[in-house]
Amino acid sequence: MRESTIPPRSGARHYGLGALAVAALVLPDSAYSVVADNSAEVLIVRLLLLVGLSLLAVLPWVSQAGSDVQRRMRRWVIPGVSASAVYLISAQTLYLILGFCLLTGAALDVWATRAHVASETLRARLVRGDGDR
Repeated sequence: MRESTIPPRSGARHYGLGALAVAALVLPDSAYSVVADNSAEVLIVRLLLLVGLSLLAVLPWVSQAGSDVQRRMRRWVIPGVSASAVYLISAQTLYLILGFCLLTGAALDVWATRAHVASETLRARLVRGDGDR
């Protein structure tokens, strides 16, 4: 097996994360009333859950990526989770928005990096001429 070939993985983890994402979308607003007061906060909390699930979906790839990707992920996620935790303690919407923005930035950064690595790998394979194999 070539080193550029990714070993097959079970899709059970992604199916579980997808089921959690659907559950986060279809849960009624009253389920979020424990942590959110108004409808805008409920929407942000709902989207924050989706962003968190997106980060969990890409976590295995991040653990195999280089140290620079892991370092950037930590720089985004630690303040984002901290701000979200402060929101849960203080109930100030500013921290919820800050946590949402930081975690969304982390998700965009990781997914864009993953797409870039995939495009560079494909380009290298096409230049070598073994894209048909």
